[in-house]
Amino acid sequence: MKTILINGLGLMGASLASHLAQLGEYRILGYDRDRETLAVAIANGVIDEAIAITDFDYRQVDLVILGMPPKGIITTINHLATQFFGLAKQPLVMDLGSTKSTIMQAGAKLWHFVGGHPMTGSDKTGIGARQANLYDGRPFFLCGAAADQHAVKTLLAPLQANWQSITAKKHDQIVAGISDLPHVMAFALVNTIDQQTPTGWQTVTAGGFKDTTRIAQANSQLWTEILIANQQATVPQIEALITELVTFKTVLETNNSTQLTAMIEQANRIRRSLA
Repeated sequence: MKTILINGLGLMGASLASHLAQLGEYRILGYDRDRETLAVAIANGVIDEAIAITDFDYRQVDLVILGMPPKGIITTINHLATQFFGLAKQPLVMDLGSTKSTIMQAGAKLWHFVGGHPMTGSDKTGIGARQANLYDGRPFFLCGAAADQHAVKTLLAPLQANWQSITAKKHDQIVAGISDLPHVMAFALVNTIDQQTPTGWQTVTAGGFKDTTRIAQANSQLWTEILIANQQATVPQIEALITELVTFKTVLETNNSTQLTAMIEQANRIRRSLA
C-alpha cells in the first residue's frame, strides 16, 4: 500500500486523488485550507484521511504532492525544508504548479524534489470540477534529478500521463507561449470588446467568440499569481503578440489583401498541425 499526501485539493489535486483512490492500492492523505473542500473530499472518498502538512509522519509517506498556487507551493517547500532538517531520510516531494523556475529554486532546499506540471485543466476550479481521468494521456512535465523523476513516474503510473522531462527554463518559455499568453489574450479581448462594442453585445455572441474566450473565466487570483511568477517568460510573448497585431493593423489600413490572406493561411496551417 503506497501512501500519498496531497496538499491542495483543487481541480488538479482532487482529480489526481480521485484517480488513485479508486484503485485500492493507495492510502490518500489530503489537506486543503478550505474546510468545505475537506468535507467534500472525505464524504466522496477522494481522500482517506484529512491531515495537515504539519501533522503527518514523513517516514510513512511515499510522496508529498503540492497542489496550491505558486506562492503557496514555495511557502510550503520552505516549511518542509525546516521540518525535514535532521532527518536521515527525506520523502519525495513534487508540485503541480504551472511555473517552474522559481519553484525549482525553492525546491533545491529539499533532498528529493520534482517540479511537475500536468498540461491539462479546465476553466472551472475547485474540488467540484475534479475528473478522475483528467491526466489520462496528457503531457505531464517533470523537472529534477532523473532518479527522483523515475520514482514519481513509478508511483503515479496509474495516471497514464504522458511524462516529459524538461528544464525549468524551457518549461517556462513553452508555457508562456501556449498557456500564459492565451490567457492574457482572452482577458484582454473580453475587456476590449466590452469597452468598444455597443451595449447588449453579450446577448448576441456566437460560438467563435465563446470558444476564443472560454479561458477568460479562469480563477482571477490563481492567474494573477501564475502570470506574475512567470513574467520573465510571458512579457516577451506579449511584446511579440503586440508586434503581430500591429502588422495585422497595417495590412488592413493599406488594404493589402494578398499579405492578409498569407498571414491567415499561415495561421491555418500551424493550427491544423496541432496534435
